[in-house]
Amino acid sequence: AHIVQPTPPTPVVPKTPASPVKPTPSVKEKKKMPLRPPKKEQTSPVVKKKPPTKPLTPPPKYIAPAPRTKAPLARPVVPPAPPPTTPKPPLAPPSAPPKRKRPVVSKKPEAPAKKPKKKPARAQPSNMVRGLAKVISKSFPHLRKKLREAGMDDDPILFIQKSIIMATLMGVMLTVLGFFILDIAGLSLNLLAVIFPIAITLSFMWRMQYPVAKAKKRAREVDRELVFAGRQMLIELKAGVPLFDAMLSISRDYGEISNEFAKIVDQVNAGVPTDIAMHDVAEDNPSMSFKRVILQLINSIRSGSDVAAALEAVLDQISREQITELKAYGQKLNPLGMFYMVFGIILPSLGIALAIIILSFLSISLDLSFLYSFLLVVAIIQYIFVTIIESQKPQYEF
Repeated sequence: AHIVQPTPPTPVVPKTPASPVKPTPSVKEKKKMPLRPPKKEQTSPVVKKKPPTKPLTPPPKYIAPAPRTKAPLARPVVPPAPPPTTPKPPLAPPSAPPKRKRPVVSKKPEAPAKKPKKKPARAQPSNMVRGLAKVISKSFPHLRKKLREAGMDDDPILFIQKSIIMATLMGVMLTVLGFFILDIAGLSLNLLAVIFPIAITLSFMWRMQYPVAKAKKRAREVDRELVFAGRQMLIELKAGVPLFDAMLSISRDYGEISNEFAKIVDQVNAGVPTDIAMHDVAEDNPSMSFKRVILQLINSIRSGSDVAAALEAVLDQISREQITELKAYGQKLNPLGMFYMVFGIILPSLGIALAIIILSFLSISLDLSFLYSFLLVVAIIQYIFVTIIESQKPQYEF
């Protein structure tokens, strides 16, 4: 038989009263209501951990100190008393050096400023001489070029003016000398009227040849060192040195040729193209060999060819020409030496002896004035021969 257990009664839960429904506020009431502060977030409280406690240790046991024994008292040692010393005075602090008083210098009254001295004006020839120089300059159209080749910066007209003045002074001096010679010789003084214009003319022509002689001397000085300077320049060009640096290296220690290359270097540094600077310098140089070297370099620069090869070719040609000129000078020296022996030594000595013998038979006496005049003529002949031989001597060195 099944036993039916009774079900337990369900507990009765009391009913909670219903909360009154609040009316929703209107828009105006919402505006009037105070704002609620924002709710703070609840954070879990931080629990501080207590440091671990150390285990208690028992206190150390007390150890009684050892009993003290009294040591015998030692006799105190008294040090000897130091000798009495006098107390040193305290050092004074270093004092600053006394300031030197500047001596009072009485101001002198300022002197009035000196006016700069004017340089004396250069003496200018008269208008008559200037007009005469302009007329004569028409007979010398190439004088300006000769002056440039000689390295003279004078104006052609000014140079002719100076030549006229110097020729006049030389004519006066020669006329005075001729006066004394004529007076000693007992000749007529009317010859001075002929001597004076001839002396002025010869002096003027000699002065006008001065630029030509100076240009020739300058050309010989250039030719003397041209081959050696060109060889150094050729070696540097073959070693890879630029043309400007090669010209700069020979712009010293080679005499007149160094001065010419120094002019080229100065113009290139001033901004002038190399070929134009070389052309300008070669135009004012009297040496034909130097012009050939420079023109060969200009052609190589403008065409873009090898400068070293062109320079080597022209230097070899100039060297052969110089050797030929030396041989020609040796051939000219034999007749010049013979003429010098005849007219400078044999004729004067034998002529004087023969003249004395012949004139003694004719009962004609010779004065000292005649002998002095003859000696002057012989000295002039000697000087002419020596000048000719020296002028034709080449200035080359090998």
